[in-house]
Amino acid sequence: MMPPNIPPEILSQIADNLSTEDRLSGSVTCKAWRYPFQDSLWRDIQIDSTAALEQLYNSIKSSTNTFTPHGFMVHSLRLISYYKIPDEQQDAFFSYLPNLKYLDLENLSCRDINLEMAKSSKTWVSLKSLIIEYNGSRGWPTTNDLISLLETCPMLKKLEFSTNSLRNASSFGLREFDSIHQTLQQLSHFKAYLYFEPEIQSTLDIITNTLPATTMTALDIWFFQLSHDWLYYFTYKYPNLQSLRLDTSELYQRWTDHTRTQRVTYQYPPHSKGFQRLETLELVSPNISEWTHLVFWEFIYPLKAPIKNLKYKAVCDHDDSWLDAQLYATDIKRILQSFSETLETLSIEGTVFFDIKHGPALELSSYAPFLMDLHIKSCGISINLDNLLDNCISLKRLRYTGGQLLINSGTTDQDTKEQHQNQGQHRRLRILELQRVVTSVETFSRLSFRCRHLKYMNLSSLLISGSISKKTGRLLLDMPYTFFKAVRLAHIRYRSPYKRIYGNTIISITLLSQLSDPLSQLPLSPTISDKAIQSEQEKGDPESLAVVTHKNIAWFHTFLNVVFETDTRIGIRQLSEQEAITAVEYYENFQSNTNGKTIRLGKALDGNNPKKDWENHLCRGYGELRCGQVEKYILPSQSKHDRYFWDLLYENVFL
Repeated sequence: MMPPNIPPEILSQIADNLSTEDRLSGSVTCKAWRYPFQDSLWRDIQIDSTAALEQLYNSIKSSTNTFTPHGFMVHSLRLISYYKIPDEQQDAFFSYLPNLKYLDLENLSCRDINLEMAKSSKTWVSLKSLIIEYNGSRGWPTTNDLISLLETCPMLKKLEFSTNSLRNASSFGLREFDSIHQTLQQLSHFKAYLYFEPEIQSTLDIITNTLPATTMTALDIWFFQLSHDWLYYFTYKYPNLQSLRLDTSELYQRWTDHTRTQRVTYQYPPHSKGFQRLETLELVSPNISEWTHLVFWEFIYPLKAPIKNLKYKAVCDHDDSWLDAQLYATDIKRILQSFSETLETLSIEGTVFFDIKHGPALELSSYAPFLMDLHIKSCGISINLDNLLDNCISLKRLRYTGGQLLINSGTTDQDTKEQHQNQGQHRRLRILELQRVVTSVETFSRLSFRCRHLKYMNLSSLLISGSISKKTGRLLLDMPYTFFKAVRLAHIRYRSPYKRIYGNTIISITLLSQLSDPLSQLPLSPTISDKAIQSEQEKGDPESLAVVTHKNIAWFHTFLNVVFETDTRIGIRQLSEQEAITAVEYYENFQSNTNGKTIRLGKALDGNNPKKDWENHLCRGYGELRCGQVEKYILPSQSKHDRYFWDLLYENVFL
């Protein structure tokens, strides 16, 4: 049967979303499919070896006399490793690529380019994006050499300078910046690893009169020396900047005088028209206190820039983890307060290990009505879920690593229900990702009740506390209002809050289940208060609260997988059908199976033989995650695209 007549434009779009093998198959399926699929194959080329480069060159050269030369189809070329291409071959090779628009020579230096070839052949005239290595060592290539190279690609919109060593970053002054922008009139994106001239005070009188680069919208600088003069210069040079990334993680130790390292202050008045279109700001800092204070509160905030997306990564160099956590908590609250009228996404990443005894709680006092995406990682703080949801009413994704997730201890679901009736809506949270987090079963119940739109949940390295039924050995995570499209389970453990944490008390068996008829079983309002639930749980019989019909989906065992003597990884395994039957039968007679028997001492997650050790852990009980419905569950080992799925989920769902 012949394939249907599909327009070439549609075929090209289909081919762009297929693997290389599928595109090859499509190109030989029929005559009508040949050129759209072949065009897709040649459009983006990636070279990872000298042999592949030679093969590409020969293939392009041999097709020059055909109806559709392959070189004309190539729009993007990337050389992954270093290849020294002789000058005469460069001339011939690039002359076969007249429509090349995106060129990535990350490991090829400016000094390796045949400049005369690029000038005479004009083969780079169509380039829109160029990534090339530009080092400042040995004084060559000089700025004049660089400008001569850039003159061969006047249509360039994106320019990135890579470096083979962070200590070989190029030295830049005002003259270099002005020369680049005078040469590339359409440049909109610039990324580089640079040493800035440390002081430009002798030329401060020309900063306010500098010629603006109005086409520039994105600036990404990884620098090793910087003075406040440069920050001031950027506000005048780039009036239309929309995205700014400043990476100071490798700052040269003597970037400024000693007194400034104790108290960093910004010396200039805010430029009233500076960064009025800046929406995305990212700062990577070697110190949480000094550079945070300078960039956020003395440089950016007075400009009243309409920041929508803010990403901040800082290293703590103090010995006091409690003090470090306090600094992170203070910065998060101040950022949300300062940019509350515009902020939509916030990512804060630190280096503090969470201490449950001393980690401060993040209590927000300001309202952030537009915040949709919040990411907090390794800041040493705990988060109050109720407080967060009350202040961030538009939150759609929460990613939280390294801390404790809490709820208001004195609030019942009935109180929460009445509050929501007054506010008129449940929260919009759709995606939840928790990693290395300590929390409780009550938190999951509150989450389900308040966030009725939750569809995706990723749980990794969690320790969940809750009451364990003496009758069945079950610790219940009840989420009846939640209808998941996908749940990812990895490294989940459980414990009783009334027992001290020992290896032989940690529960490592998990049951994932869903309601048999979720819509009919959802209560219209809570009939039992949290206090009543707690009272019953303290008696050790949470089973007496309600009888709800449900069906099991799968059983899992969390274990310690010893790969090498110096490398231990916690894993999770789904029990087989027969193993699941064994688990069900065991817990149906939990009391008789455990009465009079001594629980085997040992590690909580023994891993010598995971397929056998799990039976020794049955006597500790199990945790049941019961949801309204689960369309799909994911384990870390089941998908090689696992990480990409969660990385791209927010964009796929909301953007």
